[in-house]
Amino acid sequence: MKTKLFILFVFLTVVLGVSYFILQIKSDEVVIKKLSLQKAEFKFKERDVLLKSHINKFDQTVIGIKENKKFIDFVKNSNSESFINELFLSIIKSAPSVVQFRYIDNLGNELIRVDKENNNSFIVPKKQLQNKKHRYYFKDI
Repeated sequence: MKTKLFILFVFLTVVLGVSYFILQIKSDEVVIKKLSLQKAEFKFKERDVLLKSHINKFDQTVIGIKENKKFIDFVKNSNSESFINELFLSIIKSAPSVVQFRYIDNLGNELIRVDKENNNSFIVPKKQLQNKKHRYYFKDI
């Protein structure tokens, strides 16, 4: 009888120990998942703030160009093209994340385009400029 009670006691102890161990693992998994989600949310918010900051800076640049007298003269009279090309070239050089900057007229014609490849910025020749009226971004705008 004592042997049976001892075996039952040992069996219950082992079952309880294994159960506790399994519950502890599950609890740790929940904590790890929660911490991972918190970290991911923090990183997302951090990158969102950074992205919004970059967009805001570039919005300010575009507003500055739009209000530039030489740019207005270029749009209205096709004057000051060399100045505008140099202005666009300067902008793309000063914005590491920008790889292309262009002015497209209301018919979809690229009038100015500056590209960046391998950290080299250059003005795209007129003969290589394209009409973008069928592109989604032109239609959306």
